[in-house]
Order: sequence, then structure tokens, then C-alpha cells
Amino acid sequence: PPAAAAAAAIPKDPFPRKRRPHPQEAAAMLARIRSRLQGQSPQQLDLLLQDEIRVITENPYEFEEDDESRFRTALPYELPPRFPNDPLVLPGVLSVQPHRPEELLLARKRYTGALLRSLEDEVSTFGLDPYAERLSDFDYATVMLELEERRQVVMEKLPEQVRTEAVFLRDALLTHLELLKRNQQQLVLSHHQQQQQQQQPKIMAVVGGSEGGLERVEEGRGGG
Repeated sequence: PPAAAAAAAIPKDPFPRKRRPHPQEAAAMLARIRSRLQGQSPQQLDLLLQDEIRVITENPYEFEEDDESRFRTALPYELPPRFPNDPLVLPGVLSVQPHRPEELLLARKRYTGALLRSLEDEVSTFGLDPYAERLSDFDYATVMLELEERRQVVMEKLPEQVRTEAVFLRDALLTHLELLKRNQQQLVLSHHQQQQQQQQPKIMAVVGGSEGGLERVEEGRGGG
């Protein structure tokens, strides 16, 4: 059965847990991370966010020459929808190996909670409260610098060829996600514009009918 095959294709535990620091440990971690930006003025912090941090996290990498073909060679398969306009399988979900939609749905059901807990564990290693709803610009900047430093340490341990491919794939994935987001936004905007265009004749008809009714009323009064 498809469900049984999908379950067999999914690994058991892809998100190992990390020990979360005690409150005193967390406070010391956060103080150490914050110390790197102590004394920064609001203007300096804003420049840092605009020029460096946002480049790391948001600016999409631009495909050049054969980059797109390399990216699609690395992730050659796109998950097919179960049926037209399937809301649970978005277009553009790429993978190294072919998968059925049932596998993605089962993986979401099985791993969403574990993935969120793993991310919370990771956030706690910066001394942050993983359940906080907001993060100040100052803490965001310091944590992103720390995260980039940790990433560089891991990258330096990799063989050069693996490191080069990892950097390319990360940049390409960020761009792929950015382009998907833009495409989705354009689809939403187009749908909204179509709805407005469809409603416009109805609105004009109602307004025209109302004006005609008023004219007839005035005419009737004048004749009386």
C-alpha cells in the first residue's frame, strides 16, 4: 500500500535532541554573544543589519551561467501533486530522489513536532528563550553573527570540494525559495486582480441601476 511504502521510506530519527542550558548557563552564553556588539550606536547597528546580516539571511544569490542547471542536476526531481491545485503539495518542492506525495505528508505528520523541538534546542544554545515571541534588533544581530561564525567553523572542517558544493547548494536553495515566494506572491496578486475585475461590472451595473431608479423617481415627482 502507498502508506506502508511511504512509512518505510522515511528515516526513524533525523533530528537528534540537544541538551538545553540551565538559566545561569543561558545568561552567560547570551552575555558572551552580546559582548561582541557592546557600544554600537543605533546607527551602527542599523548599518550592520542592512549591509551584513540581511545579506547572510535574505538576499538571494543570483544564478550565473550554468548555475541553474547545476542546481537542478543536484535536485532533479519535483514532487508531483496528488491532484490539481493540491494545497498540501506546493509546486517547486525539489528532491535528490523521487518521492510520492504520501511520503511528504507522512513526514510532515511524523516530524513537524520533532523538527520544531530541534530548532528550539538550537535557539537555546545561543542563550535565548526558545519560546520568546520577539527578538530585539541587537540580539538578532549578535546571534546572526554568532551563527555565521559557527557555520564557518564547521565549513572549515570539510574537504574543499565538499565545502564549495555546500556553499553553492546553500546559495542556490536560498534563491530557489526566494523565487518560489515571489512567484506565489504574484499568483496571489493576479488572483486578487481577477476577482476585482470580475466584480467591477457588477458594481457598475448596481450603480447604473441605482442612478436610473433615482432619475425615474425624480421624473415621477416632477410629473405629479
